[in-house]
Amino acid sequence: MISERTHQAMDRNVAFWERRMSDQILASFDAEGDVTLSAVLMMDGKVSEEYPALYDDVPRMLRDFEAGITHEELRGNDGIWDDDIRIPQAWPELQFGNGMPGALFGAKVITTSTGDHTCTFNEPVVTDWAQARGLRFDAANIWVKRIDEALRYFVACGAKEFAVRPFPVIEGTDFLVSMRGTTQAFLDVMDDPPGMRPLYQLGYETGAAWFESKRAIVKEHNERVFCHPRFSALAPIHSVPNLDMDADALCSPANFENLVLEYKQKMISHFHGGCFYIHALGSFIVPIAAHLRELTSLWLFDDPNCTPYFDRRAEMRAVTGDIPLDMYCTFNGFVEALEKRTLPGGAKYNVFMGGVKASVAEINAIMEKVRAYRTTALAGRPK
Repeated sequence: MISERTHQAMDRNVAFWERRMSDQILASFDAEGDVTLSAVLMMDGKVSEEYPALYDDVPRMLRDFEAGITHEELRGNDGIWDDDIRIPQAWPELQFGNGMPGALFGAKVITTSTGDHTCTFNEPVVTDWAQARGLRFDAANIWVKRIDEALRYFVACGAKEFAVRPFPVIEGTDFLVSMRGTTQAFLDVMDDPPGMRPLYQLGYETGAAWFESKRAIVKEHNERVFCHPRFSALAPIHSVPNLDMDADALCSPANFENLVLEYKQKMISHFHGGCFYIHALGSFIVPIAAHLRELTSLWLFDDPNCTPYFDRRAEMRAVTGDIPLDMYCTFNGFVEALEKRTLPGGAKYNVFMGGVKASVAEINAIMEKVRAYRTTALAGRPK
């Protein structure tokens, strides 16, 4: 049974996604994290092809995940009444890595690991446009079966309470990179050869079909864990997809608007929702993405040597209409902006303590101000 604190946080997140908090703000506090690492996956230890791939040992993946839940459970009971949903979430697919889109179509998978994390990439699938003819998502593919089995194992064999979420959907230019290889994919984006757009369509069809099948595996389990039907129906955990935007952020604004946007809209319309992140390197995407309909939320991820999105919050809010925004900030920066009332509404602020010591009582006093905060209501989507 979820706690009163968690239920209240779910209520507020639902209102946020439904765009009923455009004059209000949300906040969550992370005592362990560092805002400078918000967009970076850190792999500790030596990377080597000699380490076994963790996806070959799903029971170990589950044991390792459950061994790390203790801290999350303590955080869930630490008395902080913020807007974080502190129910642990497992990502079994994380160890299968980014090589899976190519693997679905027969590509050789290249695996490297540390002692506790596996990364995959894949060799190009389409080196000649004739090879793209007839490619279709195949639910009987061995990698589809292996990942589906891993999700089922986590659902069936977990000893502790946690949600299970699918990996972000890799489509758009990221899918093109998987199919054509990195350098060739970006040359394709510039040259727009006749065979390229069908690959974007294939990325959409593959991503939608596979997300639907994975959602069917975890949906009932997650609904029992969350005990909140509306939250379960909206959360970009299993109900709507998270979309990958890494390669898209390295293209030009014209490429994104004239090529990528169409397929992002197809995916979001298919599921009547969805979210994606935009790295600071690709901040030019933000005002273009604001034209997407039914977008659940937009995550603004910071990058090294780029102006933090938090420092551009008024600009970001102005160009996105009433789209729910998630962004990152430091504890001191957030408190100062809260006191000065310079926090735009319709946004969730993920606050990293960065070594600042604050008691539970101090954070809860800040959250009282967060819940009482009001600003000017926002307009709808930009024209």
